[in-house]
Amino acid sequence: MFVAVAAPYRLLLPSSRRTAFWLSAVALGMASSGIHANETDELFNIELEELLKVRVNSATKIAQNVNEAPGIVNVVTRQQIDQFGWNSLNDILAAQPGFSLSMDYDRHTVAARGVAEGWGNNHLLLLIDGIPMNDNIFASAYTWDITPLFLAQNVEVLRGPGSALYGSSAMNGVVTINTPSAADLDYGGEAHLRLGDDGSRHLDWVHGFKGGALFSAVAGYATQATPGNEYLASDGSGRGGASSLQQFETQDRHDNWYAWVKLDGKEALRGLTVQYHDQAWHYQTLQGWALWTPDRPDVMSEERKILTVSYKPTPGEMIAQEYTVRWQDHGLRWNMNFYPNGAFGGFYPNGAREFVQTSMQDLFARAQFSFALPQSAKLLTGIEMDRYSYTGDDAHEANFNPDTGSPNAGGAIQPLGPWLDWIKDHPMVNYAPYLQFTSGDLLSHQWQLTAGLRYDHDEVTFERITDPARPVERRTFSRFSPRLGLVYLPMETVSVKLLHGSAFRAPGPAGLASAHTYSIASNIDAIQPERITTSELAVNWQIGKAVSWRSNLFETEFSDIIYASGTNLSKAVNVLTQRSRGLETELLFGNAALTGFVNASYARRVGERVIDTSVAASPHNMTWYPSFQANLGVNCHQADSNLALSLHYQGRVNRRDSEVGVQPLPFGVGTLVDLSAYRGNDIAPWWTLDAKYSQSLGHGVDLFVGGTNLLDTHKNILIKTGAFPFDYPQTGRRLYAGLSLRY
Repeated sequence: MFVAVAAPYRLLLPSSRRTAFWLSAVALGMASSGIHANETDELFNIELEELLKVRVNSATKIAQNVNEAPGIVNVVTRQQIDQFGWNSLNDILAAQPGFSLSMDYDRHTVAARGVAEGWGNNHLLLLIDGIPMNDNIFASAYTWDITPLFLAQNVEVLRGPGSALYGSSAMNGVVTINTPSAADLDYGGEAHLRLGDDGSRHLDWVHGFKGGALFSAVAGYATQATPGNEYLASDGSGRGGASSLQQFETQDRHDNWYAWVKLDGKEALRGLTVQYHDQAWHYQTLQGWALWTPDRPDVMSEERKILTVSYKPTPGEMIAQEYTVRWQDHGLRWNMNFYPNGAFGGFYPNGAREFVQTSMQDLFARAQFSFALPQSAKLLTGIEMDRYSYTGDDAHEANFNPDTGSPNAGGAIQPLGPWLDWIKDHPMVNYAPYLQFTSGDLLSHQWQLTAGLRYDHDEVTFERITDPARPVERRTFSRFSPRLGLVYLPMETVSVKLLHGSAFRAPGPAGLASAHTYSIASNIDAIQPERITTSELAVNWQIGKAVSWRSNLFETEFSDIIYASGTNLSKAVNVLTQRSRGLETELLFGNAALTGFVNASYARRVGERVIDTSVAASPHNMTWYPSFQANLGVNCHQADSNLALSLHYQGRVNRRDSEVGVQPLPFGVGTLVDLSAYRGNDIAPWWTLDAKYSQSLGHGVDLFVGGTNLLDTHKNILIKTGAFPFDYPQTGRRLYAGLSLRY
């Protein structure tokens, strides 16, 4: 049903969701009354030397330590997440070298190595226990706070291309959440309650059940809400005239919840793992998706239900097997207000409003085999398949015609054609065989070679909806993704890595097939997959037990980057190809009482080819991205207290010539505005300081206080690309306090 006037924004939990919420509250009560005296100091008593010996799987799908893995891999532990108060994968990534905070509309994401991020072109792959978890409508990795960290035993961050193993979207990196088993939660369970001075709240709970003869289990639940970051800002409408644009308050309230259950087989069912993920989130769109701040709230809701089944039989001497199936259902309910009443001189007397409620399903399957060869060498091979299915909408209606842009007579609400009309009842299919060889000690103990190749074939069958006969046509996207890694180990504490690989991102269903809508940009005839090719030289050096230094040089070419057209709300285009070089370096230090990190990243542009000529070329000047950025984190632990401080610095960000000075506002508004009067010709450098202090009360009870942007710097601005009179100011000082229980 179309909602012409939105109710005040609030979270309305269905009865089943309220039940899950109150079960979490009951668990908190049980924890507070039944905590035993199992102290948790051992969680912090991990020296750096031991941390560096943690085995990672994301680089090759074979357990290796960080120094030997043929990739740039960092491991973030559960205790580090708790110590620093990180609330999302974005928080983790922003503290790593090579990543930069980014934002577009309501989406908070991360950019990498000189390439800015747009709303619909996230270039990361998210895995949970090795299973791809990107959404099935937009092909994005959900790295902001809608993916909570309560289900992370640790997080692996692999920088650079990963498509040779993982296929589409693994371009700027692969982020792997490894979840705990019941045995990992030897203290039983834990719960965290966090309240902020901005009215925000965050509650999560996870518990391990040792189970009976056949299964153990882990279950968890998280919910959070915030009024967001709302402030007065100009939008892209041109209201008020070129010399005195009106300001409007942005709309950024959002909340979410996430429920998770994991079953691990025992005895006769050993090797079988079943997981169920159920999440929902509600949000608003800041200045609106047409960049006219809505005169009534956008009310946007989405949910995902994901079921995974994985079976890894006990490996034999010569062969190991893995079989995985994942089913995903992604539904959305968007109530959008593109233009206010009277927009465009009265052309839209009743505004322009659209409502869609729809869903899409996909089925992913993998069969994988690993063969043991002489001298610890291994051959890994497998095949993956994904089938996307869209069968229509529950509702799609508007008070205007998105195909012509004309308002309906009298502002009447009329039904619209299917939201993904091009592919309705025509599944999209991907299949991909892959092969990887790792040499082990076959060459020598000092030299290790990894070579991999994957072939992805995406097939899109669609109807030509612009032709009355609607003939059935087909597009295919086929890509080889090679990868080569050579690791030299001159001594146990030093490794030198020479890496080369390529990756791609195929357009998601919405980017290919949206129709009859202003909500999503697509281009089924012309859009091409994005591609990246990267070469790297990396050095890892463990300097004693307390210090480790890592550095890498890279050159990367990012081809056919996709953004929404600057002149057409419904069209996506390949805008440009960029080549960048850079350096990423980090120092890790620590022992049982003091741990920390310091890192820095530098990137410079060495070439660019512009495809969309509405964007000014910048072949030798880094634009839309900070050339330099750095992080410092220090964590001090005593017997019953912990203090963590983190500093983030972002260098200057330059704009393009097409978005400074007098320019026409995009999306057909046409108003000439001196953009330099509303935002600077570049974004000045800025830095922020965060802190968290925890105090143990014994018996598994901790109190904590903390804050983000403690010095309340107001220059921490993220760029809005394009010729708009605004950027994205980040939040000022935010304080919080809370309680942690381990029982």
